[in-house]
Amino acid sequence: MKKYDVAVLGAGPGGYVSAIRAAQLGAKTAIIEKKRVGGTCLNVGCVPTKALMKNVEILHGLDIGRQRGIQAEKVTLDFKKAIKAKDKAVRQLTGGVEGLLASNGVDLYAGRGTVKEDHQIQIATEGGLETIAYDKLIIATGSVPSLPPIPGIETPGIVTSDALLNETQVPEKLVIIGGGIIGCEMASIFRAYGSKVTIVEMMPALVSNLDHSISESMMGIITGQGIEVKVRQRVIRFEQTADSEINVILEGPDKTEETLTGSKVLISTGRKPMTAGLEELGLETEKGFVQINNHLETSRKGVYAIGDVTGKRQLAHVASEMGIWAAENAMGADKKLDLNIVPSCVYTIPEVGSVGLSEAEAKEKGLETVIGTFPLMACGKAVATGEANGIFKIIAHKGTRKILGAHLIGKSATEIIAEMAAYMKMGATVEDITETIHSHPTISESIAEAARAVDGLCVHMPKI
Repeated sequence: MKKYDVAVLGAGPGGYVSAIRAAQLGAKTAIIEKKRVGGTCLNVGCVPTKALMKNVEILHGLDIGRQRGIQAEKVTLDFKKAIKAKDKAVRQLTGGVEGLLASNGVDLYAGRGTVKEDHQIQIATEGGLETIAYDKLIIATGSVPSLPPIPGIETPGIVTSDALLNETQVPEKLVIIGGGIIGCEMASIFRAYGSKVTIVEMMPALVSNLDHSISESMMGIITGQGIEVKVRQRVIRFEQTADSEINVILEGPDKTEETLTGSKVLISTGRKPMTAGLEELGLETEKGFVQINNHLETSRKGVYAIGDVTGKRQLAHVASEMGIWAAENAMGADKKLDLNIVPSCVYTIPEVGSVGLSEAEAKEKGLETVIGTFPLMACGKAVATGEANGIFKIIAHKGTRKILGAHLIGKSATEIIAEMAAYMKMGATVEDITETIHSHPTISESIAEAARAVDGLCVHMPKI
């Protein structure tokens, strides 16, 4: 039986990163994955949706081009080719991850791992059962889409994002249950390919965890694409029609019912932890999520957990950072969990980037704030390139002037938000931003202008 210093269960963005970090620190390391390396993000999440969204960006660029004298007639869409391009990107990246693991000397076991009581993992592979031993264990088993207990949820044609991304035909009518990040991204993709899309959301706004002003802008973006949005609506049941479509019966705040019909229905209402194979450890859980302390250690000494399975922030980059911290702690470090500054992104057109407190959250905490906003219609690069839809918003503490949050909607927001996360990590003030020279012409200039707007000193907006 092979013995390892560190064993990692799950090879998603948290698992493979933690395995590589452990190996870098000198640990003899094994990683076990029942499906494909890369996890949800690489195989059926972040990466494939961005591959499909690229085609949507190209279509958006053609629309801008027509206004700028570029004639591109008879544009056709081949969804099957788009799926092939998506699959090619996924294969390339999963192969890259396997290469990274191998180059760092990590042993990869392809099979379903079951953790046994005595520091052993039993792995069910195609060739049979294999058992390895470990000293420290990092659980990175992730999550799976959660299906709500709605009558008729088993009706054919009701799918999760995993299944929808493997469709080869564009559904004529797509009803999306859940107006969060995944729901909005999927709506944008399939609307561009010709689906009649309707989003149903229980909350009063789309992506309701965003800053209110950004969430409002998101509503305008989505409806502007020809997507129908129904907020404050609860799905009470599904029914199959005589021609194999799905009726979605909604109930509004006044208890009145409404029926939508879709050829496909996407359930995008959240995810649940994947904990199969961990039963013998007897770990402390809450609502199914594995509980961890500030050192990412579970209720069992020497056993760590990271990523979605912990129920913290269900983001790939959070899982990766947790993976690094857990690996370092497994090798004797004293890293503490810190998720106070976590950027998040929505890959619609235009994009959304957000980090830190929203205006409402700051108010709930009793913090006195000052706020600066800058519309991209006043940004030279945005106007010159025809992508001036959006607004950048910065929230700072009134007394200390430190940045509390930033919320960007517009071109390159998902890239630029990292700059704001870095400022916040360094404890930067409004002045630190305004005194940083930003290149011209760039979209990132809007960060400096939003910071100046905190004091009403924005250069490129008329004085009121």
